[in-house]
Amino acid sequence: MFTQVFGAAILPAFVSFVLLLVAGRGRRGDGVGAPWAAPLALGAGWLAGAAFLFGWPVLPPAEHWEWLLYLAPFAVAAGVINSLNRTPAWLRWALVLASAAAAWRVVPEFPSIADDRWRWMAAAFGIFTTNWLVVDRMGRRGPGVAWVIGLVVAATGLSVFMLLAGTARFATMAGALASACGPGVLAVVWKRLPWAFAGVAPVVALLTGGIALTGGFYHAGDVPTVAFVVVGLAPAVMGLAVMMPLRWSTWLRGSAALVLVLAAMGFAIGLTFASGAGDDASSVESEMTYDFYD
Repeated sequence: MFTQVFGAAILPAFVSFVLLLVAGRGRRGDGVGAPWAAPLALGAGWLAGAAFLFGWPVLPPAEHWEWLLYLAPFAVAAGVINSLNRTPAWLRWALVLASAAAAWRVVPEFPSIADDRWRWMAAAFGIFTTNWLVVDRMGRRGPGVAWVIGLVVAATGLSVFMLLAGTARFATMAGALASACGPGVLAVVWKRLPWAFAGVAPVVALLTGGIALTGGFYHAGDVPTVAFVVVGLAPAVMGLAVMMPLRWSTWLRGSAALVLVLAAMGFAIGLTFASGAGDDASSVESEMTYDFYD
């Protein structure tokens, strides 16, 4: 049990915090500088946790979900480029499309979905692109602590949902993502640690959507597909608060964002219990934990 807790909760937060702390040395406390640090900290924190829990997969990976560990560094690189102020618009869009093209690796080639694989690839493309564009816009409209808390809540909710759906492996992956996002809250509040939403957007888009979709393909229960899509789109759902009336204060927008992401997670978890999967979560989790970690 300690191995799971360390890899999913402690190690990602530690790696993320240390990288932000190193990048923030000598900062003036004005929230300016080192825009590359946030995607690097988030991606490295998640990768550290995932690699600790599951090891680094061979190439090509034996299991389809292992592609996430290879796609994450690409998302980090895209985030670093996207966070730079002088990055031209055409390059930003090229990065969005290239990252979303990862859908063909996230969607497995299972015989059971062979006829519908192109539809799932289109759905994954839409989820990745929507999450990226919305989270990016959230940051450019003025990031507040509520936005970062919302990302932590979205990843934590994804972890809880995956656990209830009986997919322990993906629950720990989502937990590692939430843990790696955690130091971002301190970065926004303290303002001596760098945190740029434009850089975080690709990493959040790929990992949130990728974990949700691959978990949906690997789970063996009766949880409706729409539930996995909803949790995969949680960052974008939170971003609907950006579209609220302009006269709303930052505090009110942030509160709306948290309400929206909680509603999305509540809806997905409710569908899980309605399908009967949540009732069997403890027994399924126990069996899967032995399979994953022994």
